Amino acid sequence: ISEMSEKYNIDKDKLIDLFNASIKKKMPTLEQLKPLITPLCAMVELLYLESIMKADQNKDTRTDSIFNNLMLYLVENYNRDIKMDEISNALHYSKSYLSHLFFEKTKMTIMSYVTKLRISKAKDLLANFQFSVSDIAFQVGYNDANYFTNTFIKHTGVSPTQYRKMIRNNQLLENAKPI
Repeated sequence: ISEMSEKYNIDKDKLIDLFNASIKKKMPTLEQLKPLITPLCAMVELLYLESIMKADQNKDTRTDSIFNNLMLYLVENYNRDIKMDEISNALHYSKSYLSHLFFEKTKMTIMSYVTKLRISKAKDLLANFQFSVSDIAFQVGYNDANYFTNTFIKHTGVSPTQYRKMIRNNQLLENAKPI
């Protein structure tokens, strides 16, 4: 009131009297307020819950977008020697955050997923028969064919050469004519 009095050059006492008069006229009684309290509390609670839900939806949308970008990056780059630093720099999020988000969504580590992608692609390439095991190792991101073979055995239970023989035998069986 003091600021308004000075700003608009109005008598301060006159403003105080006007303010007090307006409060007395507009102020409802306690009996008038009682029936409104419960519905107003319910409305405030609903507004609060709605704001929380919207915040959760925005967070889910944002994390889904980050996760999708991470998956796309991994699918496009699994065949290179990628490191967490590189992934972090490319996506502009910390290694820790990306690792946590990925594990939360997939229950596996990022590098485990990269290995899974590599083994899956290697299986496809082994069915082609035109590439050597060393060539396939290099194509799916391994610089060492022996390491690739060991990793392949660990994940499939058979060596790449054995896997290729199994495919060849199945193809022969599928192509065989009934007697």
